[in-house]
Amino acid sequence: MSGITQAQTDSVKEFQIVKFEPKVENTVRNFLPANTLVTAWSYGALNQKDEAIRFIDRQIKYFPDYKLILWSKSVYIKDNSITLAESEKDANARIIEQLIKQGF
Repeated sequence: MSGITQAQTDSVKEFQIVKFEPKVENTVRNFLPANTLVTAWSYGALNQKDEAIRFIDRQIKYFPDYKLILWSKSVYIKDNSITLAESEKDANARIIEQLIKQGF
């Protein structure tokens, strides 16, 4: 047995998530916009809720046309002002919605 607890393993995973830097190179993005919410949740799990909001705000600044990022902030701060039509959702947004409905 390695002596590493599940909480320590989870913390490492969350840190790996938050250190990822979304970007677009040659018109190709290296991220899915709905993952902004997953990253914010990871910051929250690391007790960095203010950094979560700053991260989302940076993503909105870098990618202002991505409604999924605006939706991510709305969900994170529990403000239902941004809703997505089915045609605006990607697979990750649909999965996240199901997780939320199940009480995640």
